[in-house]
Amino acid sequence: MPLHITVWGILYAKQKAYKDAIECFEIAQSLEPSASSLHNVGLIYYETENYEKASLAFEQALEMEDDLAARYIAYAKVQEKDREIRRRSSTPWKRLSN
Repeated sequence: MPLHITVWGILYAKQKAYKDAIECFEIAQSLEPSASSLHNVGLIYYETENYEKASLAFEQALEMEDDLAARYIAYAKVQEKDREIRRRSSTPWKRLSN
């Protein structure tokens, strides 16, 4: 993985400049595909509550490299949040008001 781009992505993420962080990790992924880049993108999408994209990133990372427990844990957290949102959006009072 292009290390310098990844380092920039990590720095942006720590500063909560998530758009820039995602861009760095996606560039790193396009230059040298890796499960780590996808995992990092998944984490950023999770932080920004974009659970659909986070889920996809973790799924792709797991397809490439499935021996990291932290990746499964992160993926499970995304799935849990996504289910929670779907459950809230399907409550009876939401359906009646639409």
